Amino acid sequence: MKKDTENKRHSDIDWSITALPLAIILVLTILLMCFPERSKAVVDEIRSFFVNELGFFYILLGLGVIFISVGIALSRHGKIRLGTLEKPKYGNFQWGAMIFTSGLAADVLYWSLIEWAYYFNADPFGTGNMSLAERQDTASMYPLFHWGPIPWAFYMLPSCAYAYMIFVKKRKRQRISEACRPILKHHVDGIPGKVIDSFAIVGLLAGTATTFSMATPLLAKAASVVFGIPDSTGLSVALLCIIGAVFIIAVLKGMKAISYLASACVGIFGLLLAIFFLFGPKIYIIETGITAVGNMFNNFLRLSTWMDPLRVTGDGESGFPQTWTIFYWAYWVAWFVAIPFFIAKISEGRTIRQTIFGGLISGLAGTYLSFIVFGGFGMHMQTAGKADLAGMLA
Repeated sequence: MKKDTENKRHSDIDWSITALPLAIILVLTILLMCFPERSKAVVDEIRSFFVNELGFFYILLGLGVIFISVGIALSRHGKIRLGTLEKPKYGNFQWGAMIFTSGLAADVLYWSLIEWAYYFNADPFGTGNMSLAERQDTASMYPLFHWGPIPWAFYMLPSCAYAYMIFVKKRKRQRISEACRPILKHHVDGIPGKVIDSFAIVGLLAGTATTFSMATPLLAKAASVVFGIPDSTGLSVALLCIIGAVFIIAVLKGMKAISYLASACVGIFGLLLAIFFLFGPKIYIIETGITAVGNMFNNFLRLSTWMDPLRVTGDGESGFPQTWTIFYWAYWVAWFVAIPFFIAKISEGRTIRQTIFGGLISGLAGTYLSFIVFGGFGMHMQTAGKADLAGMLA
């Protein structure tokens, strides 16, 4: 019986979409390691093509995703229940905690501390000399935009599509190509479906690599300072192994363990927020946060469509929106595969409307609190003249 089970699991593996992405990743890794300088030049050329030649696509995609998400949620389709459960499988807090921690948690902790410093002297709209107040408003507003409604809509819209596919249409194959069946019909079972799934897996691995390449150095530095361990490559590798072990154990234990782990992470996150807020410039953080949220929503369409055609805010080849906004939109697209599938699986019993609006609220609550408190703490040091953090970062 055990042997039959193992054979069944082995037969369930689709090696055509497992081997190809693995081969692509191995080839890219070898090329990057053997030819680092040339590889960097090629990557820079590819990036330049996507952000400068195809940047308008990402800008329009971001606008389309948020408008379609809200439109579907408010339409009659928003009443569709995802599954047959009479009430949601998970409570609101557990559900929201899992969405936040699965979505942007590691990146949020990293970027909320320093992203404002990149924008403080950036002059995104090329207006000339900016006053201190203008730099403060810009630096506090743009992070809330880059981690705001559009990024979370990138997750919630496909989440509903996957959940509809799994719980309403009862599809057994949980692949991104399967969600395309209404359009591609039987072709999803052939080469087009294989290509979609293969590129999705490669994109997922690239997104994972980007996340850990940004978050791991911060964790390594923090561990070095707290525990007095020399900051080295070995420490970073050890932290990655620990993170990997935690993920493996949580997955093996099942969704219940993942929900507990997510709740614990949110609790620790809340404790950090409380420490920074209570022992920091409370009034400054509150006032800057309120102003930043107001500026973000008041300028939402401008921020969502600003493409700097003359490249007056960059180096002549790449402007501010190409360097930041378009990069971020492409980054969220890379996570189209894993995170929306996870959100879909934990959203059983909710309606499409509850999933979209609940996910947006959960995500925005976590990211906005993080950027307002952690970012406000650092920005106060900058504006009060206690430390030139923006200059140090530059």
